[in-house]
Amino acid sequence: MNHLARRRGQVNSDRPVIQPALTIQKHGVRLNVWGNYDLSDKVTGKRQFPEVDLTAAYDFPVRMIEVSAGIIEYMYPNTPSPSTREVFLNVSGLFGKAS
Repeated sequence: MNHLARRRGQVNSDRPVIQPALTIQKHGVRLNVWGNYDLSDKVTGKRQFPEVDLTAAYDFPVRMIEVSAGIIEYMYPNTPSPSTREVFLNVSGLFGKAS
């Protein structure tokens, strides 16, 4: 996969990367780990993770809608960028066939 990773307007890599992800979900609790792994960093030539994201969320239905609430930790190991957090709330409709 050839991917141009951009974060905050900064090009981290214009070389091929691997973006592994793992999600575990049970009883509405969802845990996810996602990473961006440089196969060859343009500046240093090293293989490393410039970004790793951790997500913890809870998904639950409320009548005819699906609600998901959680937090994402954006970490930038091997870079000078500080970690950041994002709290989210997603609401989506579950509409069936109208009669």
